Amino acid sequence: MRSLQPSSSQINELRKTTVELENRVNPLQERIAWLQGLLQQSNPSLKDIDSIPTGQAVTLPRAVGTNPLPPSPISLHEFVANAYPQSSTSPPPTSTHPSLPSYDTALKLAHTYLNYHCQTHHVIDQEEIEDDINKVYRENGLTAEELSASRFRVFSVMYLEMMGGADNDPTVQTCRSLAINEVKNVIRGQDLVAVQSLVFLCRFAIREPGGIGLWQLAGMAARTALALRLHRRDDVYKQGFLNPDEVDWRQNEKRKNIFWAVYNLDRLATFVLNQPPSIRDCDVDVDLPSVTPSYGNRLPVSDTAIRNHSLRLRMLYGKIQEAIYGVSVKDDRPLEERTQMVCNFVHQVDGWYRASPLKADFVPISDATVNRQLLDDISYQQMMLALHRPSSLIPEIPSEYVDKLLDAATKSITLYQHYFSRKEIPMTWIHLFQIYTSSVTLVKCFSEFRRRSGHQSASLAEFETRIGQCRDLLAQFGTKWPESQLYQVMFGNLIELYNAESELAAHKIHNILVAPSTTTTTEAIDPAFHEFLGGFCGVGTELGTCPSFASSSLDSSSPLGFLKTLGVDGFDRSSW
Repeated sequence: MRSLQPSSSQINELRKTTVELENRVNPLQERIAWLQGLLQQSNPSLKDIDSIPTGQAVTLPRAVGTNPLPPSPISLHEFVANAYPQSSTSPPPTSTHPSLPSYDTALKLAHTYLNYHCQTHHVIDQEEIEDDINKVYRENGLTAEELSASRFRVFSVMYLEMMGGADNDPTVQTCRSLAINEVKNVIRGQDLVAVQSLVFLCRFAIREPGGIGLWQLAGMAARTALALRLHRRDDVYKQGFLNPDEVDWRQNEKRKNIFWAVYNLDRLATFVLNQPPSIRDCDVDVDLPSVTPSYGNRLPVSDTAIRNHSLRLRMLYGKIQEAIYGVSVKDDRPLEERTQMVCNFVHQVDGWYRASPLKADFVPISDATVNRQLLDDISYQQMMLALHRPSSLIPEIPSEYVDKLLDAATKSITLYQHYFSRKEIPMTWIHLFQIYTSSVTLVKCFSEFRRRSGHQSASLAEFETRIGQCRDLLAQFGTKWPESQLYQVMFGNLIELYNAESELAAHKIHNILVAPSTTTTTEAIDPAFHEFLGGFCGVGTELGTCPSFASSSLDSSSPLGFLKTLGVDGFDRSSW
């Protein structure tokens, strides 16, 4: 008769299995004990939790214990959520929604978005957005509470991709409404989802008037990112997890991409809006994003190479702002030493421009490369303007700086003209502000030419031609954004100041297309130049404080909202 006794090999196998199970169970028991301890510390009423049957409902006291990471810094949830009110109506099911893009259209819009935006603000990859679309377009995808983040990402991506079309397109507005409905849910916590969502809201602020400005949103995203240590190198970042090994390569790359997107926007607000940065370079030691697959951007170089090239430009933004325009910068050193500082920055900008991956020998010339190179060309000229304008470092610029300013401003306006003629430029506040500052700089240069003894004479015909180009570019924004007409009014007032300063009638500019202020004074161009640039020149003035502005030319509500959108706030309208 066959023995029923287990063999020695079976016994050894069972012992081995038992040890493996114990090794799995013991850490779980330790974790359960640790979690129970945390619950008992924060809720003394749960001191007998061991005796409570598993699955039994437990009523907790209303008092909430201390959270080591608060839900949001500076009441982030309330501040942002209140700025983006929810729709009062619940969305119908996906299959019956009258204005929702089809599933195939949603995928196409997402892929197009990735092709363009991954070059600058890469916070979502193809796998994530496709998974989100699959979830949102299934049954109950528009109502399931656990899909709030997916809905926000999907409808934000579609809205940002479609918003360049017709303003009255119901599909565009539907996507915006469905995205905004999820704002309070996606920024509720202090996690990657909140930072990612704030980056999307920054994109909203750049592309549309009203609401919270770019500087405020970028600052909120930056503070949340710093709290999560997204700015730190890998080993420090992973210390924030109970099991650092759980942070895989994909998750780590995602947090790097999200952080650098925040940094990009923070430096953009710093440079364009003349506001202090929220992230200091000395605090950042995380690597730049690793090479990622191209999303079909029609460029012969990777998205990551383009994005890292843009990030190096943003890093220069911060250095220039701190060294030349900072409030603590003094002009008490010899002029030669200060101009050498500017010269050093010019060399750095030249090096950045030459290092463009699009300038490599193997890159062929195509419409795609030309269109992308135009952005670098405009950025280069804007940097030249920032380096040679009156600043805290050099309040009174030498004559050679005037020539450099005229050259950079003229080229910037010409590039924008070319961009608009190709219909390749998005309507954003960033481009509007850069066109405006280039236009104001032209007026400054011609004023300097006229008053500086021994300087080259300026051609009135050339001046009038350039001013006409500036007016045409500023007017491009007026039909889409009525609030932007304030810039046309301010530019018209500046031309009137120029005319009032002219000693000879032949030097005056006629045919002003924008109604000038009735209270324009004969102040010198220099103070007006400082004020029209919103403090760009380091004198502490803010956009809108120039006494030559006519209060009657400013709408009672939209200009204030418009200026706040640009990050200019805290001024008294009565002083206008």
